Formats: sequence, C-alpha cells, structure tokens
Amino acid sequence: MTLDLRDHGRSRTLFDPNPDFQRIALGSAQRLHWRNDRGQESYGDLVLPPRIKPGQKLPLVIVQYVTRGFLRGGTGDEYPIQLFARNGFAVLSFQKPAPLFAAEGNDGTLAAILPRLNSNWDDRRDIHSSLMVGIRSVLARSDIDPDRIGISGVSDGSTTMQFGLINSPGLFKAASVGSCCVDPTAMMIYGGSGLAHERTAWGYPPASGPGSEAWKPLSLPVNSPELMAPLLMQLADNEFLVAMETLAAYQRNKRPVEARIFPQEFHLKVQPEHRLNIYCRNLRWFGFWLDQPIASVSCPPDARDVERWSAMKAIVNNRPSS
Repeated sequence: MTLDLRDHGRSRTLFDPNPDFQRIALGSAQRLHWRNDRGQESYGDLVLPPRIKPGQKLPLVIVQYVTRGFLRGGTGDEYPIQLFARNGFAVLSFQKPAPLFAAEGNDGTLAAILPRLNSNWDDRRDIHSSLMVGIRSVLARSDIDPDRIGISGVSDGSTTMQFGLINSPGLFKAASVGSCCVDPTAMMIYGGSGLAHERTAWGYPPASGPGSEAWKPLSLPVNSPELMAPLLMQLADNEFLVAMETLAAYQRNKRPVEARIFPQEFHLKVQPEHRLNIYCRNLRWFGFWLDQPIASVSCPPDARDVERWSAMKAIVNNRPSS
C-alpha cells in the first residue's frame, strides 16, 4: 500500500495477499471506557455479531488482556474474536489496567514495587475490579445474557480467570486458559527453586505454614469446589507442570475439566496446526457450555468432544445441592 502525503494521505493498494478477506462480514467493535472502584481508568472493545436478531440475547466471552489495533485472539492469540462474533457471541476484549496504580508511594525500584503489587493481591484486585465494571457496563445493554458469560486468558489473563472465579462466584459459566496456574505448590515448589525465590521476592505467600492462608483469594485448589467453573486448559508441554495443582483439584472434586498438552511449545504457542486446533476447541468449548451453536463451516464438530463434555455436565447436574 502507498500513502500520498500530498493528497491528504490517499492510499492505493499495490498488492492484496488475502483478497478473500474483503468478503468476510466482520462484527462491529465499540471502544468502552470506565473506571474501577478505585477510580483507575481502563477500557475494552465490545465486539458484536455481524447480524443480531431483534430480541436476541447473546452469550458473552471475555478475551484478555491487551486490546489494541486489529482484534485477533487476545494475548497469545488463542481466542479468535471475530470467529466468536460470527458464531453469535458478544466478545469483550479487555485491557487490564496499569499495575503501578497498586503500588503508589513506592521508591521507584522493582524491589519496592513488586511486593506492593502482590501485598493482599492488590494488583489482582484492581484488575478484577476493572473487569467487573467493564462487564457491568456491557450487561447494561438489553442484548447480553447475564447467565451465559465465559472467561478466557493466557498468562496474566489466566490469573485473572482464577481470581474471577473465586471473587465473583457463579458469574462465569465456563473458562478456558492457555497457561495455568498461580497456585501455592505449583508456583513455589513445582516451578523450581529459582521461580520460588523470584516469587518470594515479589511478595508471594509461602506454599505452606504461617502466611499460606493468603493464597485463598487467588488459588482455586484451596477453595470450595463449587467455585470451579468448567475449565479447558490448552497447555504448552514446557510449562504444563505448574497446571497440575489446579487440574488435580478439579479431578479430585469431579468438576468439569479438560487438559490438552501441545508438544514442543513454550509460553505462547506458535505451531500452525496447534493454533488451529486451539481455535476450534475453544470455540466448541464455549459453544457447549454457553449453549451457543457453532457453525460447521467455522469449526467442524467433534462428536467425541460432545460425548465427553456431556458426561461432565451430567455429573455436575446430578450433584446434590450444598
């Protein structure tokens, strides 16, 4: 593409490598701005399906944690926003607020900033508050179904998922993560002594003993299993070990969970076949748990997935109420 600066920036296409893209109907995107309960600014992009029927209630999927430029699939690019929108989902692409707000009054050094961020999980509380205000602003619309909200995330977005399930119980009906999880044993033992020393310097609580109760606002395994929404984990083989504490807790409590391990991948997955499988499984997972049909042209159906997930749902539905 060329831009003619002498003609008001008029552009001219020299070569279009993807001409079929012009024929794709994209969902509309609206930038929303808000402040959390401490007055901190944040924002998000609300993407709606290209066509909405009058009176239709849309399921909502949260994608994280940076939203800018062309809306792909969130940080890590595992949750294709426009593909969700084309299948009838509303998507809130959430921008997490800057962390330094939680560490005001520090001396400007990392040694001072990091413990302040994690003292009482203040940074996580700021992020959660911002997300909740954003969700409330979206639910103020008449076309979003408050009973069909899912949350996704990779890296820091995965931690926001954990905190959200615990601190807004029942809000999210399904979750999917591309990495997992910040738990006491996984982070302070399984991750190795180097990681444990680093996170101790960051202000993380010990894995056990005095002070370990501070994990309760963040770690699912140390909380009631009733907080464990159906969870899909699509993990790199180089870091799946730190997910085992949450996975074991789900399995022990017979909560819906599925873990997929992708070989020769690291924190952000790059192999094209893996990325395609991740896209499709995420779409099917949220379609199943949020009761939203998925077009076969977008993602071929998988009868084995439906059979497995239906068995998970049957176990949950047959549990005695507490």
